Amino acid sequence: MEIGIDTSTALAGIAISHEGQALYQLSWSGPQSHTQALYPNLVHLMAQAGLRWEGVTALYVALGPGSFNGLRVGLSAAKGLAYARQLPMLGICTLELETYPHAWTGLPLCALQEVGGGMLAAACYRMEGVEWRCLKSPHLTGQAGVALWGRRRTLFCGSGAVALASVLEERLGSRALVAQGPISSRGAALAALGWRRLSRGERDDPATLQPIYLRRPSITLRGQKPR
Repeated sequence: MEIGIDTSTALAGIAISHEGQALYQLSWSGPQSHTQALYPNLVHLMAQAGLRWEGVTALYVALGPGSFNGLRVGLSAAKGLAYARQLPMLGICTLELETYPHAWTGLPLCALQEVGGGMLAAACYRMEGVEWRCLKSPHLTGQAGVALWGRRRTLFCGSGAVALASVLEERLGSRALVAQGPISSRGAALAALGWRRLSRGERDDPATLQPIYLRRPSITLRGQKPR
């Protein structure tokens, strides 16, 4: 059994899966509560599943982009558990988790997340046959940059896509499809994508695995001007 941890955004979640199939999921909302909520919710979900640590075979964790504090909470917890239990660990981009539930469409899938200052975190993926491919790796862009992706019919998803739905439809017309509303939990996608990598023998090193921030935090040192 595998455990997936996602505290990258305000909507956090945990999933317990078997070979990539999510069997138990629990989610909660509130970016300021992740530190207090993660471990009690993990213990609760493991008890509900009748799962002991001896039965856990791998850990998956969402890497962001997302909340700076939330990312540190989830990744620190996953690293600590991986070290303590000698478990393989794999990190998955949060934008990839947003797109994977739509993989069955066969369309290019572009996830967008607002990061402030008129900028967007963006990445694009597509299922080609049985292969899941990254078409555009995670990066920062503006609205104009996103519009250039729409040379062919594309499904945009994530909170940024919902916020920009009218802009995308105005600029791209029928080539832009927008998935309305956030998915209830990214746990199932985290389980499936983590298992894809694990079953190929891939592992991430807990000592070197880092969150995907894409931008600097908005806080600054005293006397230092924001950049």
